[in-house]
Amino acid sequence: MIRQVLFAVVAAHCSISTGIAARISADWWSGQTSSLNVIEPPSMTGGVRLADRMSGNVEGTIALPSDANWKVRFSVQTDREFEVVNEFVRVFVNDELVRQVFNAPRGERIEWEYAVSGDRFDYRFDFRSSLDVLDAHLVVLPAEVTCADYMTGDADGDCQVNVDDFKILRSHFGEQGTRAQGDFTEDGRIDLKDFRVLKEHLFTSEVAVPEPATWLLMVVTLLTLGTFRAASGLRA
Repeated sequence: MIRQVLFAVVAAHCSISTGIAARISADWWSGQTSSLNVIEPPSMTGGVRLADRMSGNVEGTIALPSDANWKVRFSVQTDREFEVVNEFVRVFVNDELVRQVFNAPRGERIEWEYAVSGDRFDYRFDFRSSLDVLDAHLVVLPAEVTCADYMTGDADGDCQVNVDDFKILRSHFGEQGTRAQGDFTEDGRIDLKDFRVLKEHLFTSEVAVPEPATWLLMVVTLLTLGTFRAASGLRA
C-alpha cells in the first residue's frame, strides 16, 4: 500500500500518466501537408495508397520527440490479389530518393531502414500505375521510428531520458532485469544505483527540468520502497 501511494504521488506531482511511452509511429496520413489522388486505406490507419487513379502523391512532415539520430523502418505492402509489375512508389526523405518499390510479387511486405537526424523529417511518396482500379494498388504502411543511439538512462528507447524512464525503473525496482526495465548499471538488478545513474542523465534533452520537490519525491519513493522490501525480507 505504501509503495502504491508514493508512486501515485510522484506521478501526480510530475503531471504525467502512469503508462510507459510507446514506440513512435510515423503516420503518413496525419502528417501530410499536401496530397493528390491518394487515400488512407480503411484497414491500415496511417498508411497511404493510390485512389482509383494512375498517379498521385503525398508529402508531409513527421515530428520527433527530440533532436537526435533516428532509424525509420519503412514498410510497403504489395497488393494481395493483383500483381501489377509496372506499378511503383518512389520514396523520398528530405528531398532524397531512398527507394523505389514495385507492386510485385503480390502479398509481399518490403521493409528497410533509413537513418535521419534532427527533431523532424520530410517525406514524399510518388505513386505510378498502369491501372486505375482502387483495389489493385500497393500501400505504404506507417513506419516505426526508433532511437539510433543509446542514451544512458533511456529505458524506452525514445532518445530522451525523462520521467517515463523513471516510471519504468520504478515499476521494476528491486527486481532482476535488463536496460529496458531500468538496469542502467547492467548488473542484472534494478536498485538505487540505477536511480543514481538515471538522476545524472535525466532531462539531458531540451525539456523542462523537474522542480526540487519532484526530485525529493522520487528519492523518497525509492528509498521507502527499498526499506520496505528489506524489512519484508527480514520478516520472511
